[in-house]
Amino acid sequence: MLIHRQKELDSLRQAYQSLMETNRMQVRFITGEAGSGKSVLANQFIDETARQAEQTLFVSTYCNIRSEYSIPYQPFKELLKQLLQDVGERDKCQRTRAEQVKDSFAFCGRMLLEHAPDLLGNFIPGAQVLSAIGQSLFKEQSTAPASTFVEESKILEQYLDTLRAIAARYRLVLFIDDLQWIDPASVNLLYHLVMGLQNAPVMFLGCYRSTDIDITVQGERHPLTKFITQTKILRGNVFTNLDALSTDERKLLMNAMLDAEPNQYDALFREKLFERTGGNPLFVNELMELLKEEGMVVHNYEGVQMNNASLQWRSYPARIEGIIQERIGRLEDSLVEILSHASVQGYNFIAQVLSRTMGEPERDLLMKLSKTLQKQHHLVTEGSCIRSEGGMVSQFNFSNYIFQQYLYQELSMTQRMMLHSDIAGILEELFHNEPEEVSGDIARHFEMSGEYEKALRYILITVDSMMRISRYTEANTLINKGLSLLDGIRDPLERKRTQLSLLLKQCICYRSLKGWGSAEVEELYLRTRDLCEELGQREDTEVTSFGIWGIYLSKLNLRKCIEVARENKIVGQQLCHRSMILTATISIGNTLFWMGRLGEAQAEFDEYMREAEKDKQAGAARTENDEMNDLFARMFTLLIAQRTGDRLRAQEMQQVIRQTIETGRNHFFNVIAYQALSWFYYFEGNQELLNSYSRKLLRESTEYGFAFYEGIGKMFRGSCLQQEEGSRPAIDLIEEGYAILKSQSGTDPTGMHSIYATLISRCLLKAGEDERFLTLIEQVIRTSEAHEECCYLDELYLTKADFFLRKGDTTNRKLCLQKALEAARANQAAGSEKHILSLIQ
Repeated sequence: MLIHRQKELDSLRQAYQSLMETNRMQVRFITGEAGSGKSVLANQFIDETARQAEQTLFVSTYCNIRSEYSIPYQPFKELLKQLLQDVGERDKCQRTRAEQVKDSFAFCGRMLLEHAPDLLGNFIPGAQVLSAIGQSLFKEQSTAPASTFVEESKILEQYLDTLRAIAARYRLVLFIDDLQWIDPASVNLLYHLVMGLQNAPVMFLGCYRSTDIDITVQGERHPLTKFITQTKILRGNVFTNLDALSTDERKLLMNAMLDAEPNQYDALFREKLFERTGGNPLFVNELMELLKEEGMVVHNYEGVQMNNASLQWRSYPARIEGIIQERIGRLEDSLVEILSHASVQGYNFIAQVLSRTMGEPERDLLMKLSKTLQKQHHLVTEGSCIRSEGGMVSQFNFSNYIFQQYLYQELSMTQRMMLHSDIAGILEELFHNEPEEVSGDIARHFEMSGEYEKALRYILITVDSMMRISRYTEANTLINKGLSLLDGIRDPLERKRTQLSLLLKQCICYRSLKGWGSAEVEELYLRTRDLCEELGQREDTEVTSFGIWGIYLSKLNLRKCIEVARENKIVGQQLCHRSMILTATISIGNTLFWMGRLGEAQAEFDEYMREAEKDKQAGAARTENDEMNDLFARMFTLLIAQRTGDRLRAQEMQQVIRQTIETGRNHFFNVIAYQALSWFYYFEGNQELLNSYSRKLLRESTEYGFAFYEGIGKMFRGSCLQQEEGSRPAIDLIEEGYAILKSQSGTDPTGMHSIYATLISRCLLKAGEDERFLTLIEQVIRTSEAHEECCYLDELYLTKADFFLRKGDTTNRKLCLQKALEAARANQAAGSEKHILSLIQ
């Protein structure tokens, strides 16, 4: 039954008219209690407008009830899929319109491929795009492999760019229902889109239950609350509140519903109906359906509806739950069985899955769903219908989640568990080529069926999906859920292996959420390494051992770093684990470099390069990690050559590193190479090349979401700003960059402490901030000596000597130059030693 809300409908029409006239974003929200008619109003507007609009794409989806298994960004993933598959489905019977539809989703697919390459396979299955634009174009433009992890900034940027590109050809109307269940990641994306598409012809329409938004759970506000407040400030009154009706308005609304069909309801009937329902549209609708089924509302000889004079209101429930119970109880048993089976899937369900749990032919079931349960009883609504590799997937929703909850609760525990198991198995088969699409649902169903071992298999897949889009908080929550289910695995060995898989993923989550320097991260890595060694998991032992070394490096605990790296090398030799040996060799060289033991460090890097070359000549398989180790070995060799004055080797390494950039196959490798060259040219004093490479470093690290290297890029770029923009912008950018490094590592000082100190102290010296310079340089020297981080200690003393030179204090200058010379000689930094001697003389 359509709810006639002319005033509210006109408001939405006016928003769409403004969209057409101004080509600027429009935002509207419909709020109200459960059953107030939010979704009906929104869909009525969309159906009406879509019949008349041209060059406008209408896409709709909804948020699911949140749980540990909920995939972040789910509503926005569905919107993209709708743009690729279901645009204009209502008009597919018209040939002309069908051609337009085909063109529109092919265009959307091309825009997604062009503007959001990192979302393919991580955010949306590549097959969805392939089906929209054709296999040849997909292969032509998707030669680069998808990133393993996509930073949130990249998701926001690429999603925005895609919609902006689509909106350059088509107006967009995006509708998301049930926003009360939206996840925090989706709220952030929604805000980003509303802010970034203000000058684009896009209309966003959302519905939510205001009572749910106002609830605080465990001291935390609803994730939508802040966004709603910001929207009110920025856009004013774009909210249609269906609860904000006076008693008279509610009565008018109820009477409008009743009068949608010819009737002769008397005044007493209308009064009692209002007393019972309060004018709530869902309650009115369901109670009227019940009265009709019981013969309390009948047709007279003219076909006009009228109330039965014998109607006794006290015999009817006074709450919506009671009405639903009565309504469901009067359905045929076969229809109740269909709804009961569907309720186990959830608020939304797949007809093909339901067909198999029911053992009923798909065509017969679809007829009962669409004709009987939707059109006659208004208990379900049909959603999208897509074709997957497993066949057709027809989605339906319960018309209100209250129906689903009631039916589910009516089933016995045994019935639920059996159906959950069946549903999980069917979903496995139906989505066997794209398990990530429904892995959370499969995991939930297996958990509810008590099949924890199977649930854990899909929990791991779901965690991977979350981590690929950098949602580490949600992934960590699900990992903890998985850890709580481990006792459900009977085989002790398999239980430990699954535990290890979960803990390895949790290491990454903890590292990302808490920083390398967190005590919890260190404890988790040590625990995971012990489990690796117990199980003899060679590859995982390498990962955890390297992680532990990284933890100590981030804390500048170089003595512990060298100890761990050497232990790792011994373990690798005992296991005959070639990759672990080489990675440990790189780690040892890296640590020795920071300790200022340059000769020893270069010996390690030379050993690495000899052994790596042997592997290449033997035709051994090379991994991306091997290539990254190659690049690090060359980077540190370049930096050591600069310190020791080996100009020939420095020239050789520059050429090799530039070749890495020229191949351009891997953005992460490019960023490391830009860092190496920026670092080298800074200490060479080559301002022109430093300026060039630091710009590239900052641009590419920012564009591709490599936050750590973005911090380094800002520091080196800041050192260039002194000549271009002055001291203050230079100092600010260097500090901003170092703040990123501290946030990434969770500790201060970080592994790049001496580089930051050299950069910032020289800027402070040029800026004439003497007091701050002296305080910082003395603190930094103490820190470097305390942590045995002596690689650039001579540079720090040289900078301090420059300060005393400017002050005319020759005594303190000589002392600083002597300290610098001692540090350079201890480091075997012949290039620096030569320069210092020239200053002393």
